[in-house]
Amino acid sequence: MTLRQRSRAPRLPITALIGVASAVPATALLLGRGDLTLVGTLLGFALIAVIPLAFGLDRLTARLGGAAAVAGSAATIALALRPGVTVAVVLGVPWFVVTLVAALLAIRQWWRAERAWAATGRSVVFAYLAFGAVWLVLELTNARPLGLAPPFVELVAVHFTYAGFTAGMLATVAAQQVATSAPVKAAVTVTLVLGGPPVVAVGFKFAPPLQVIGAVLLTVGLSMLSWLTARIVVPAAGDRLAAAMLGASSVAVVVPMLLAVWWATGTAPRRCRHLRSQ
Repeated sequence: MTLRQRSRAPRLPITALIGVASAVPATALLLGRGDLTLVGTLLGFALIAVIPLAFGLDRLTARLGGAAAVAGSAATIALALRPGVTVAVVLGVPWFVVTLVAALLAIRQWWRAERAWAATGRSVVFAYLAFGAVWLVLELTNARPLGLAPPFVELVAVHFTYAGFTAGMLATVAAQQVATSAPVKAAVTVTLVLGGPPVVAVGFKFAPPLQVIGAVLLTVGLSMLSWLTARIVVPAAGDRLAAAMLGASSVAVVVPMLLAVWWATGTAPRRCRHLRSQ
């Protein structure tokens, strides 16, 4: 079964159309914000485009794609408002609800599969997404958990949305494609990609060396994912455009992840000194 065939799952057309339509004003409001940051832009793009599309990669959550687009657009509008505004919090909560439902569905499927290891990765991926949504709501309430100052609360949401959910979803989908031809490599790739994000997060706040280790784990895992995608998934894509985009994404991830390791390595000593001085 090709990646294209696997993603053809039932959807709710009306909800999806509403989601697409609501993404337009949400994008306009976000871009119209005078103090827009790269972090906010990336998070908004994930909310209105990346995550709703990624929901279509799993039959279990494909029907939530339209609802995710609507909730993501509302959350993007919330980002365009100032943190701490009541309306922003109200607009952000539906996003958490959608991600929580998706996570519970994935966990239920894993439980019904008698806690099969093959289904574990997908439940972890959606749990990361819900966890990132919690931090988005915290950002909208202007909360500062664990003493994190701006923009690090928002960065946690971005981290678990992209490195946790998006990378993890691609890794689990690719692993299904190559499970027969390269089962060990697929299992190692998923383990590294899913293991890296929480190690990075814990290391950032409590143990800077762990941040470096997590960045290395994630970089190795994504590099393996890129190789498996280019070597096995792309030839089986069944569509030239899909193959080209998969190939481009495989190449694009390598340099940024090496930069992430470089950044983590460079900042770890300074953060160690800062923690010791507290």
